[in-house]
Amino acid sequence: MRALSGHRILVVEDELLIGLGIADALKGARAEVIVSRTVADALQAETQGLTAAVVDHVLYDGITTSVVCAKLKDPQYPVHRL
Repeated sequence: MRALSGHRILVVEDELLIGLGIADALKGARAEVIVSRTVADALQAETQGLTAAVVDHVLYDGITTSVVCAKLKDPQYPVHRL
């Protein structure tokens, strides 16, 4: 299955097993996946060429990913809210 072949997806998730599960599923569909477990890592991630992002809104200790979402609101990134 090559449903996501050619797609580059950022996953921001602080729970290790959840993040790995999401990443494995996306990689199984042939996507290139960038995984970040902290806001700092997500902000430093190479976002050039992203086609999508899966972002946990509240990370450990109540830290929100609002700043990451704000960065991704740049017109170069398509935004889909679920």
